[in-house]
Amino acid sequence: MKKTAIALALAGMATAPLAALADTTVYGSARVSETWTDIDSSRNLTTGERISGEDFWDTVNESSRLGFRGSEDLGNGLAAIYHYEFGVDASDTADIGGAAVGGRLAYVGLKGGFGQVSLGRQWNPYYFAVGGEVDVFNGVNSGEGYFLNGGVTRSGNMLVYYTPSFGGFTVGGAVETDGAAGEDNVDRWQVAGTFDNGPLFLGAAWRQTDGETATGDPDGDDFDQYGVSGRYTIGPFQVAGSWQETDDGDDKQWGYDLYGHFDFGPNRLKLSWFEVDDVVEGWIVGLQHNLSKRSRLWVEYGDRDFDQNTQFRTISVTDPVTGELVPNILEVADDAALSIGMRHDF
Repeated sequence: MKKTAIALALAGMATAPLAALADTTVYGSARVSETWTDIDSSRNLTTGERISGEDFWDTVNESSRLGFRGSEDLGNGLAAIYHYEFGVDASDTADIGGAAVGGRLAYVGLKGGFGQVSLGRQWNPYYFAVGGEVDVFNGVNSGEGYFLNGGVTRSGNMLVYYTPSFGGFTVGGAVETDGAAGEDNVDRWQVAGTFDNGPLFLGAAWRQTDGETATGDPDGDDFDQYGVSGRYTIGPFQVAGSWQETDDGDDKQWGYDLYGHFDFGPNRLKLSWFEVDDVVEGWIVGLQHNLSKRSRLWVEYGDRDFDQNTQFRTISVTDPVTGELVPNILEVADDAALSIGMRHDF
């Protein structure tokens, strides 16, 4: 009898940690390419100096990551959610975190019949509504019309709320606060709406940065971003598009992406065209071969042409890692790139 009790106690001790982790998922993605870049010529927009072209090969980490996510049932339809994700430098040092490969996800929140609320470093609702449908290439300049025009991905210091889905329609909102003594303003806020019902997706969003945060001037103009996107799938074909405008109070700058793909067997042929304010335009073509649901190979080629007679406007853009506003591109370069890579998800 005593032996049975001891055995049961030891079994309980052995399984307790596993039960506590039962709702936690460990996942990751290894993504690496061999990329050839050909720079025809470039010009520094500050000095006007022209720089001769060059070409080179490089082994590139394509946003490899390692993450942990999960939930805990709190009863009455309420659950705690959590998510930590770290960038991994899969091309060189294999470091986890750090400035070069960090800046991904870390948040905690609650989910229930009211929707979902979370706090920490997260995806912007704006991204899902405007940029996500065209940011689909593996290695070459994905979603260029969106990102060259100040498009955002993840940001820190965010409180995010999503409504439940009403027939495919969802609304998300977020505020960013990173203040100090003497500052009581919200640095940024955003609102986004999406409709996703089978083959059709529609999205629209607005994101505003407080003028003082954007310029450092208490009387500075607010920095606004707004855009729309759409996607339609019919059989093996899909078409999508995204349009965005940024406004720093002095200048406005627009950008768009058009995208389409065709699936045949385990392969996907991708094609994209993008443009930003008559200043830069380009295209990307790619072939993706799915070895399985978790492994793929790709070959992608992209070309960008800048108008060397037109200066890029000085609208600030959002750094994708820090979330801070920084001056726009200071150097114009016509370039092309070929990416050959592999991805495995686990």
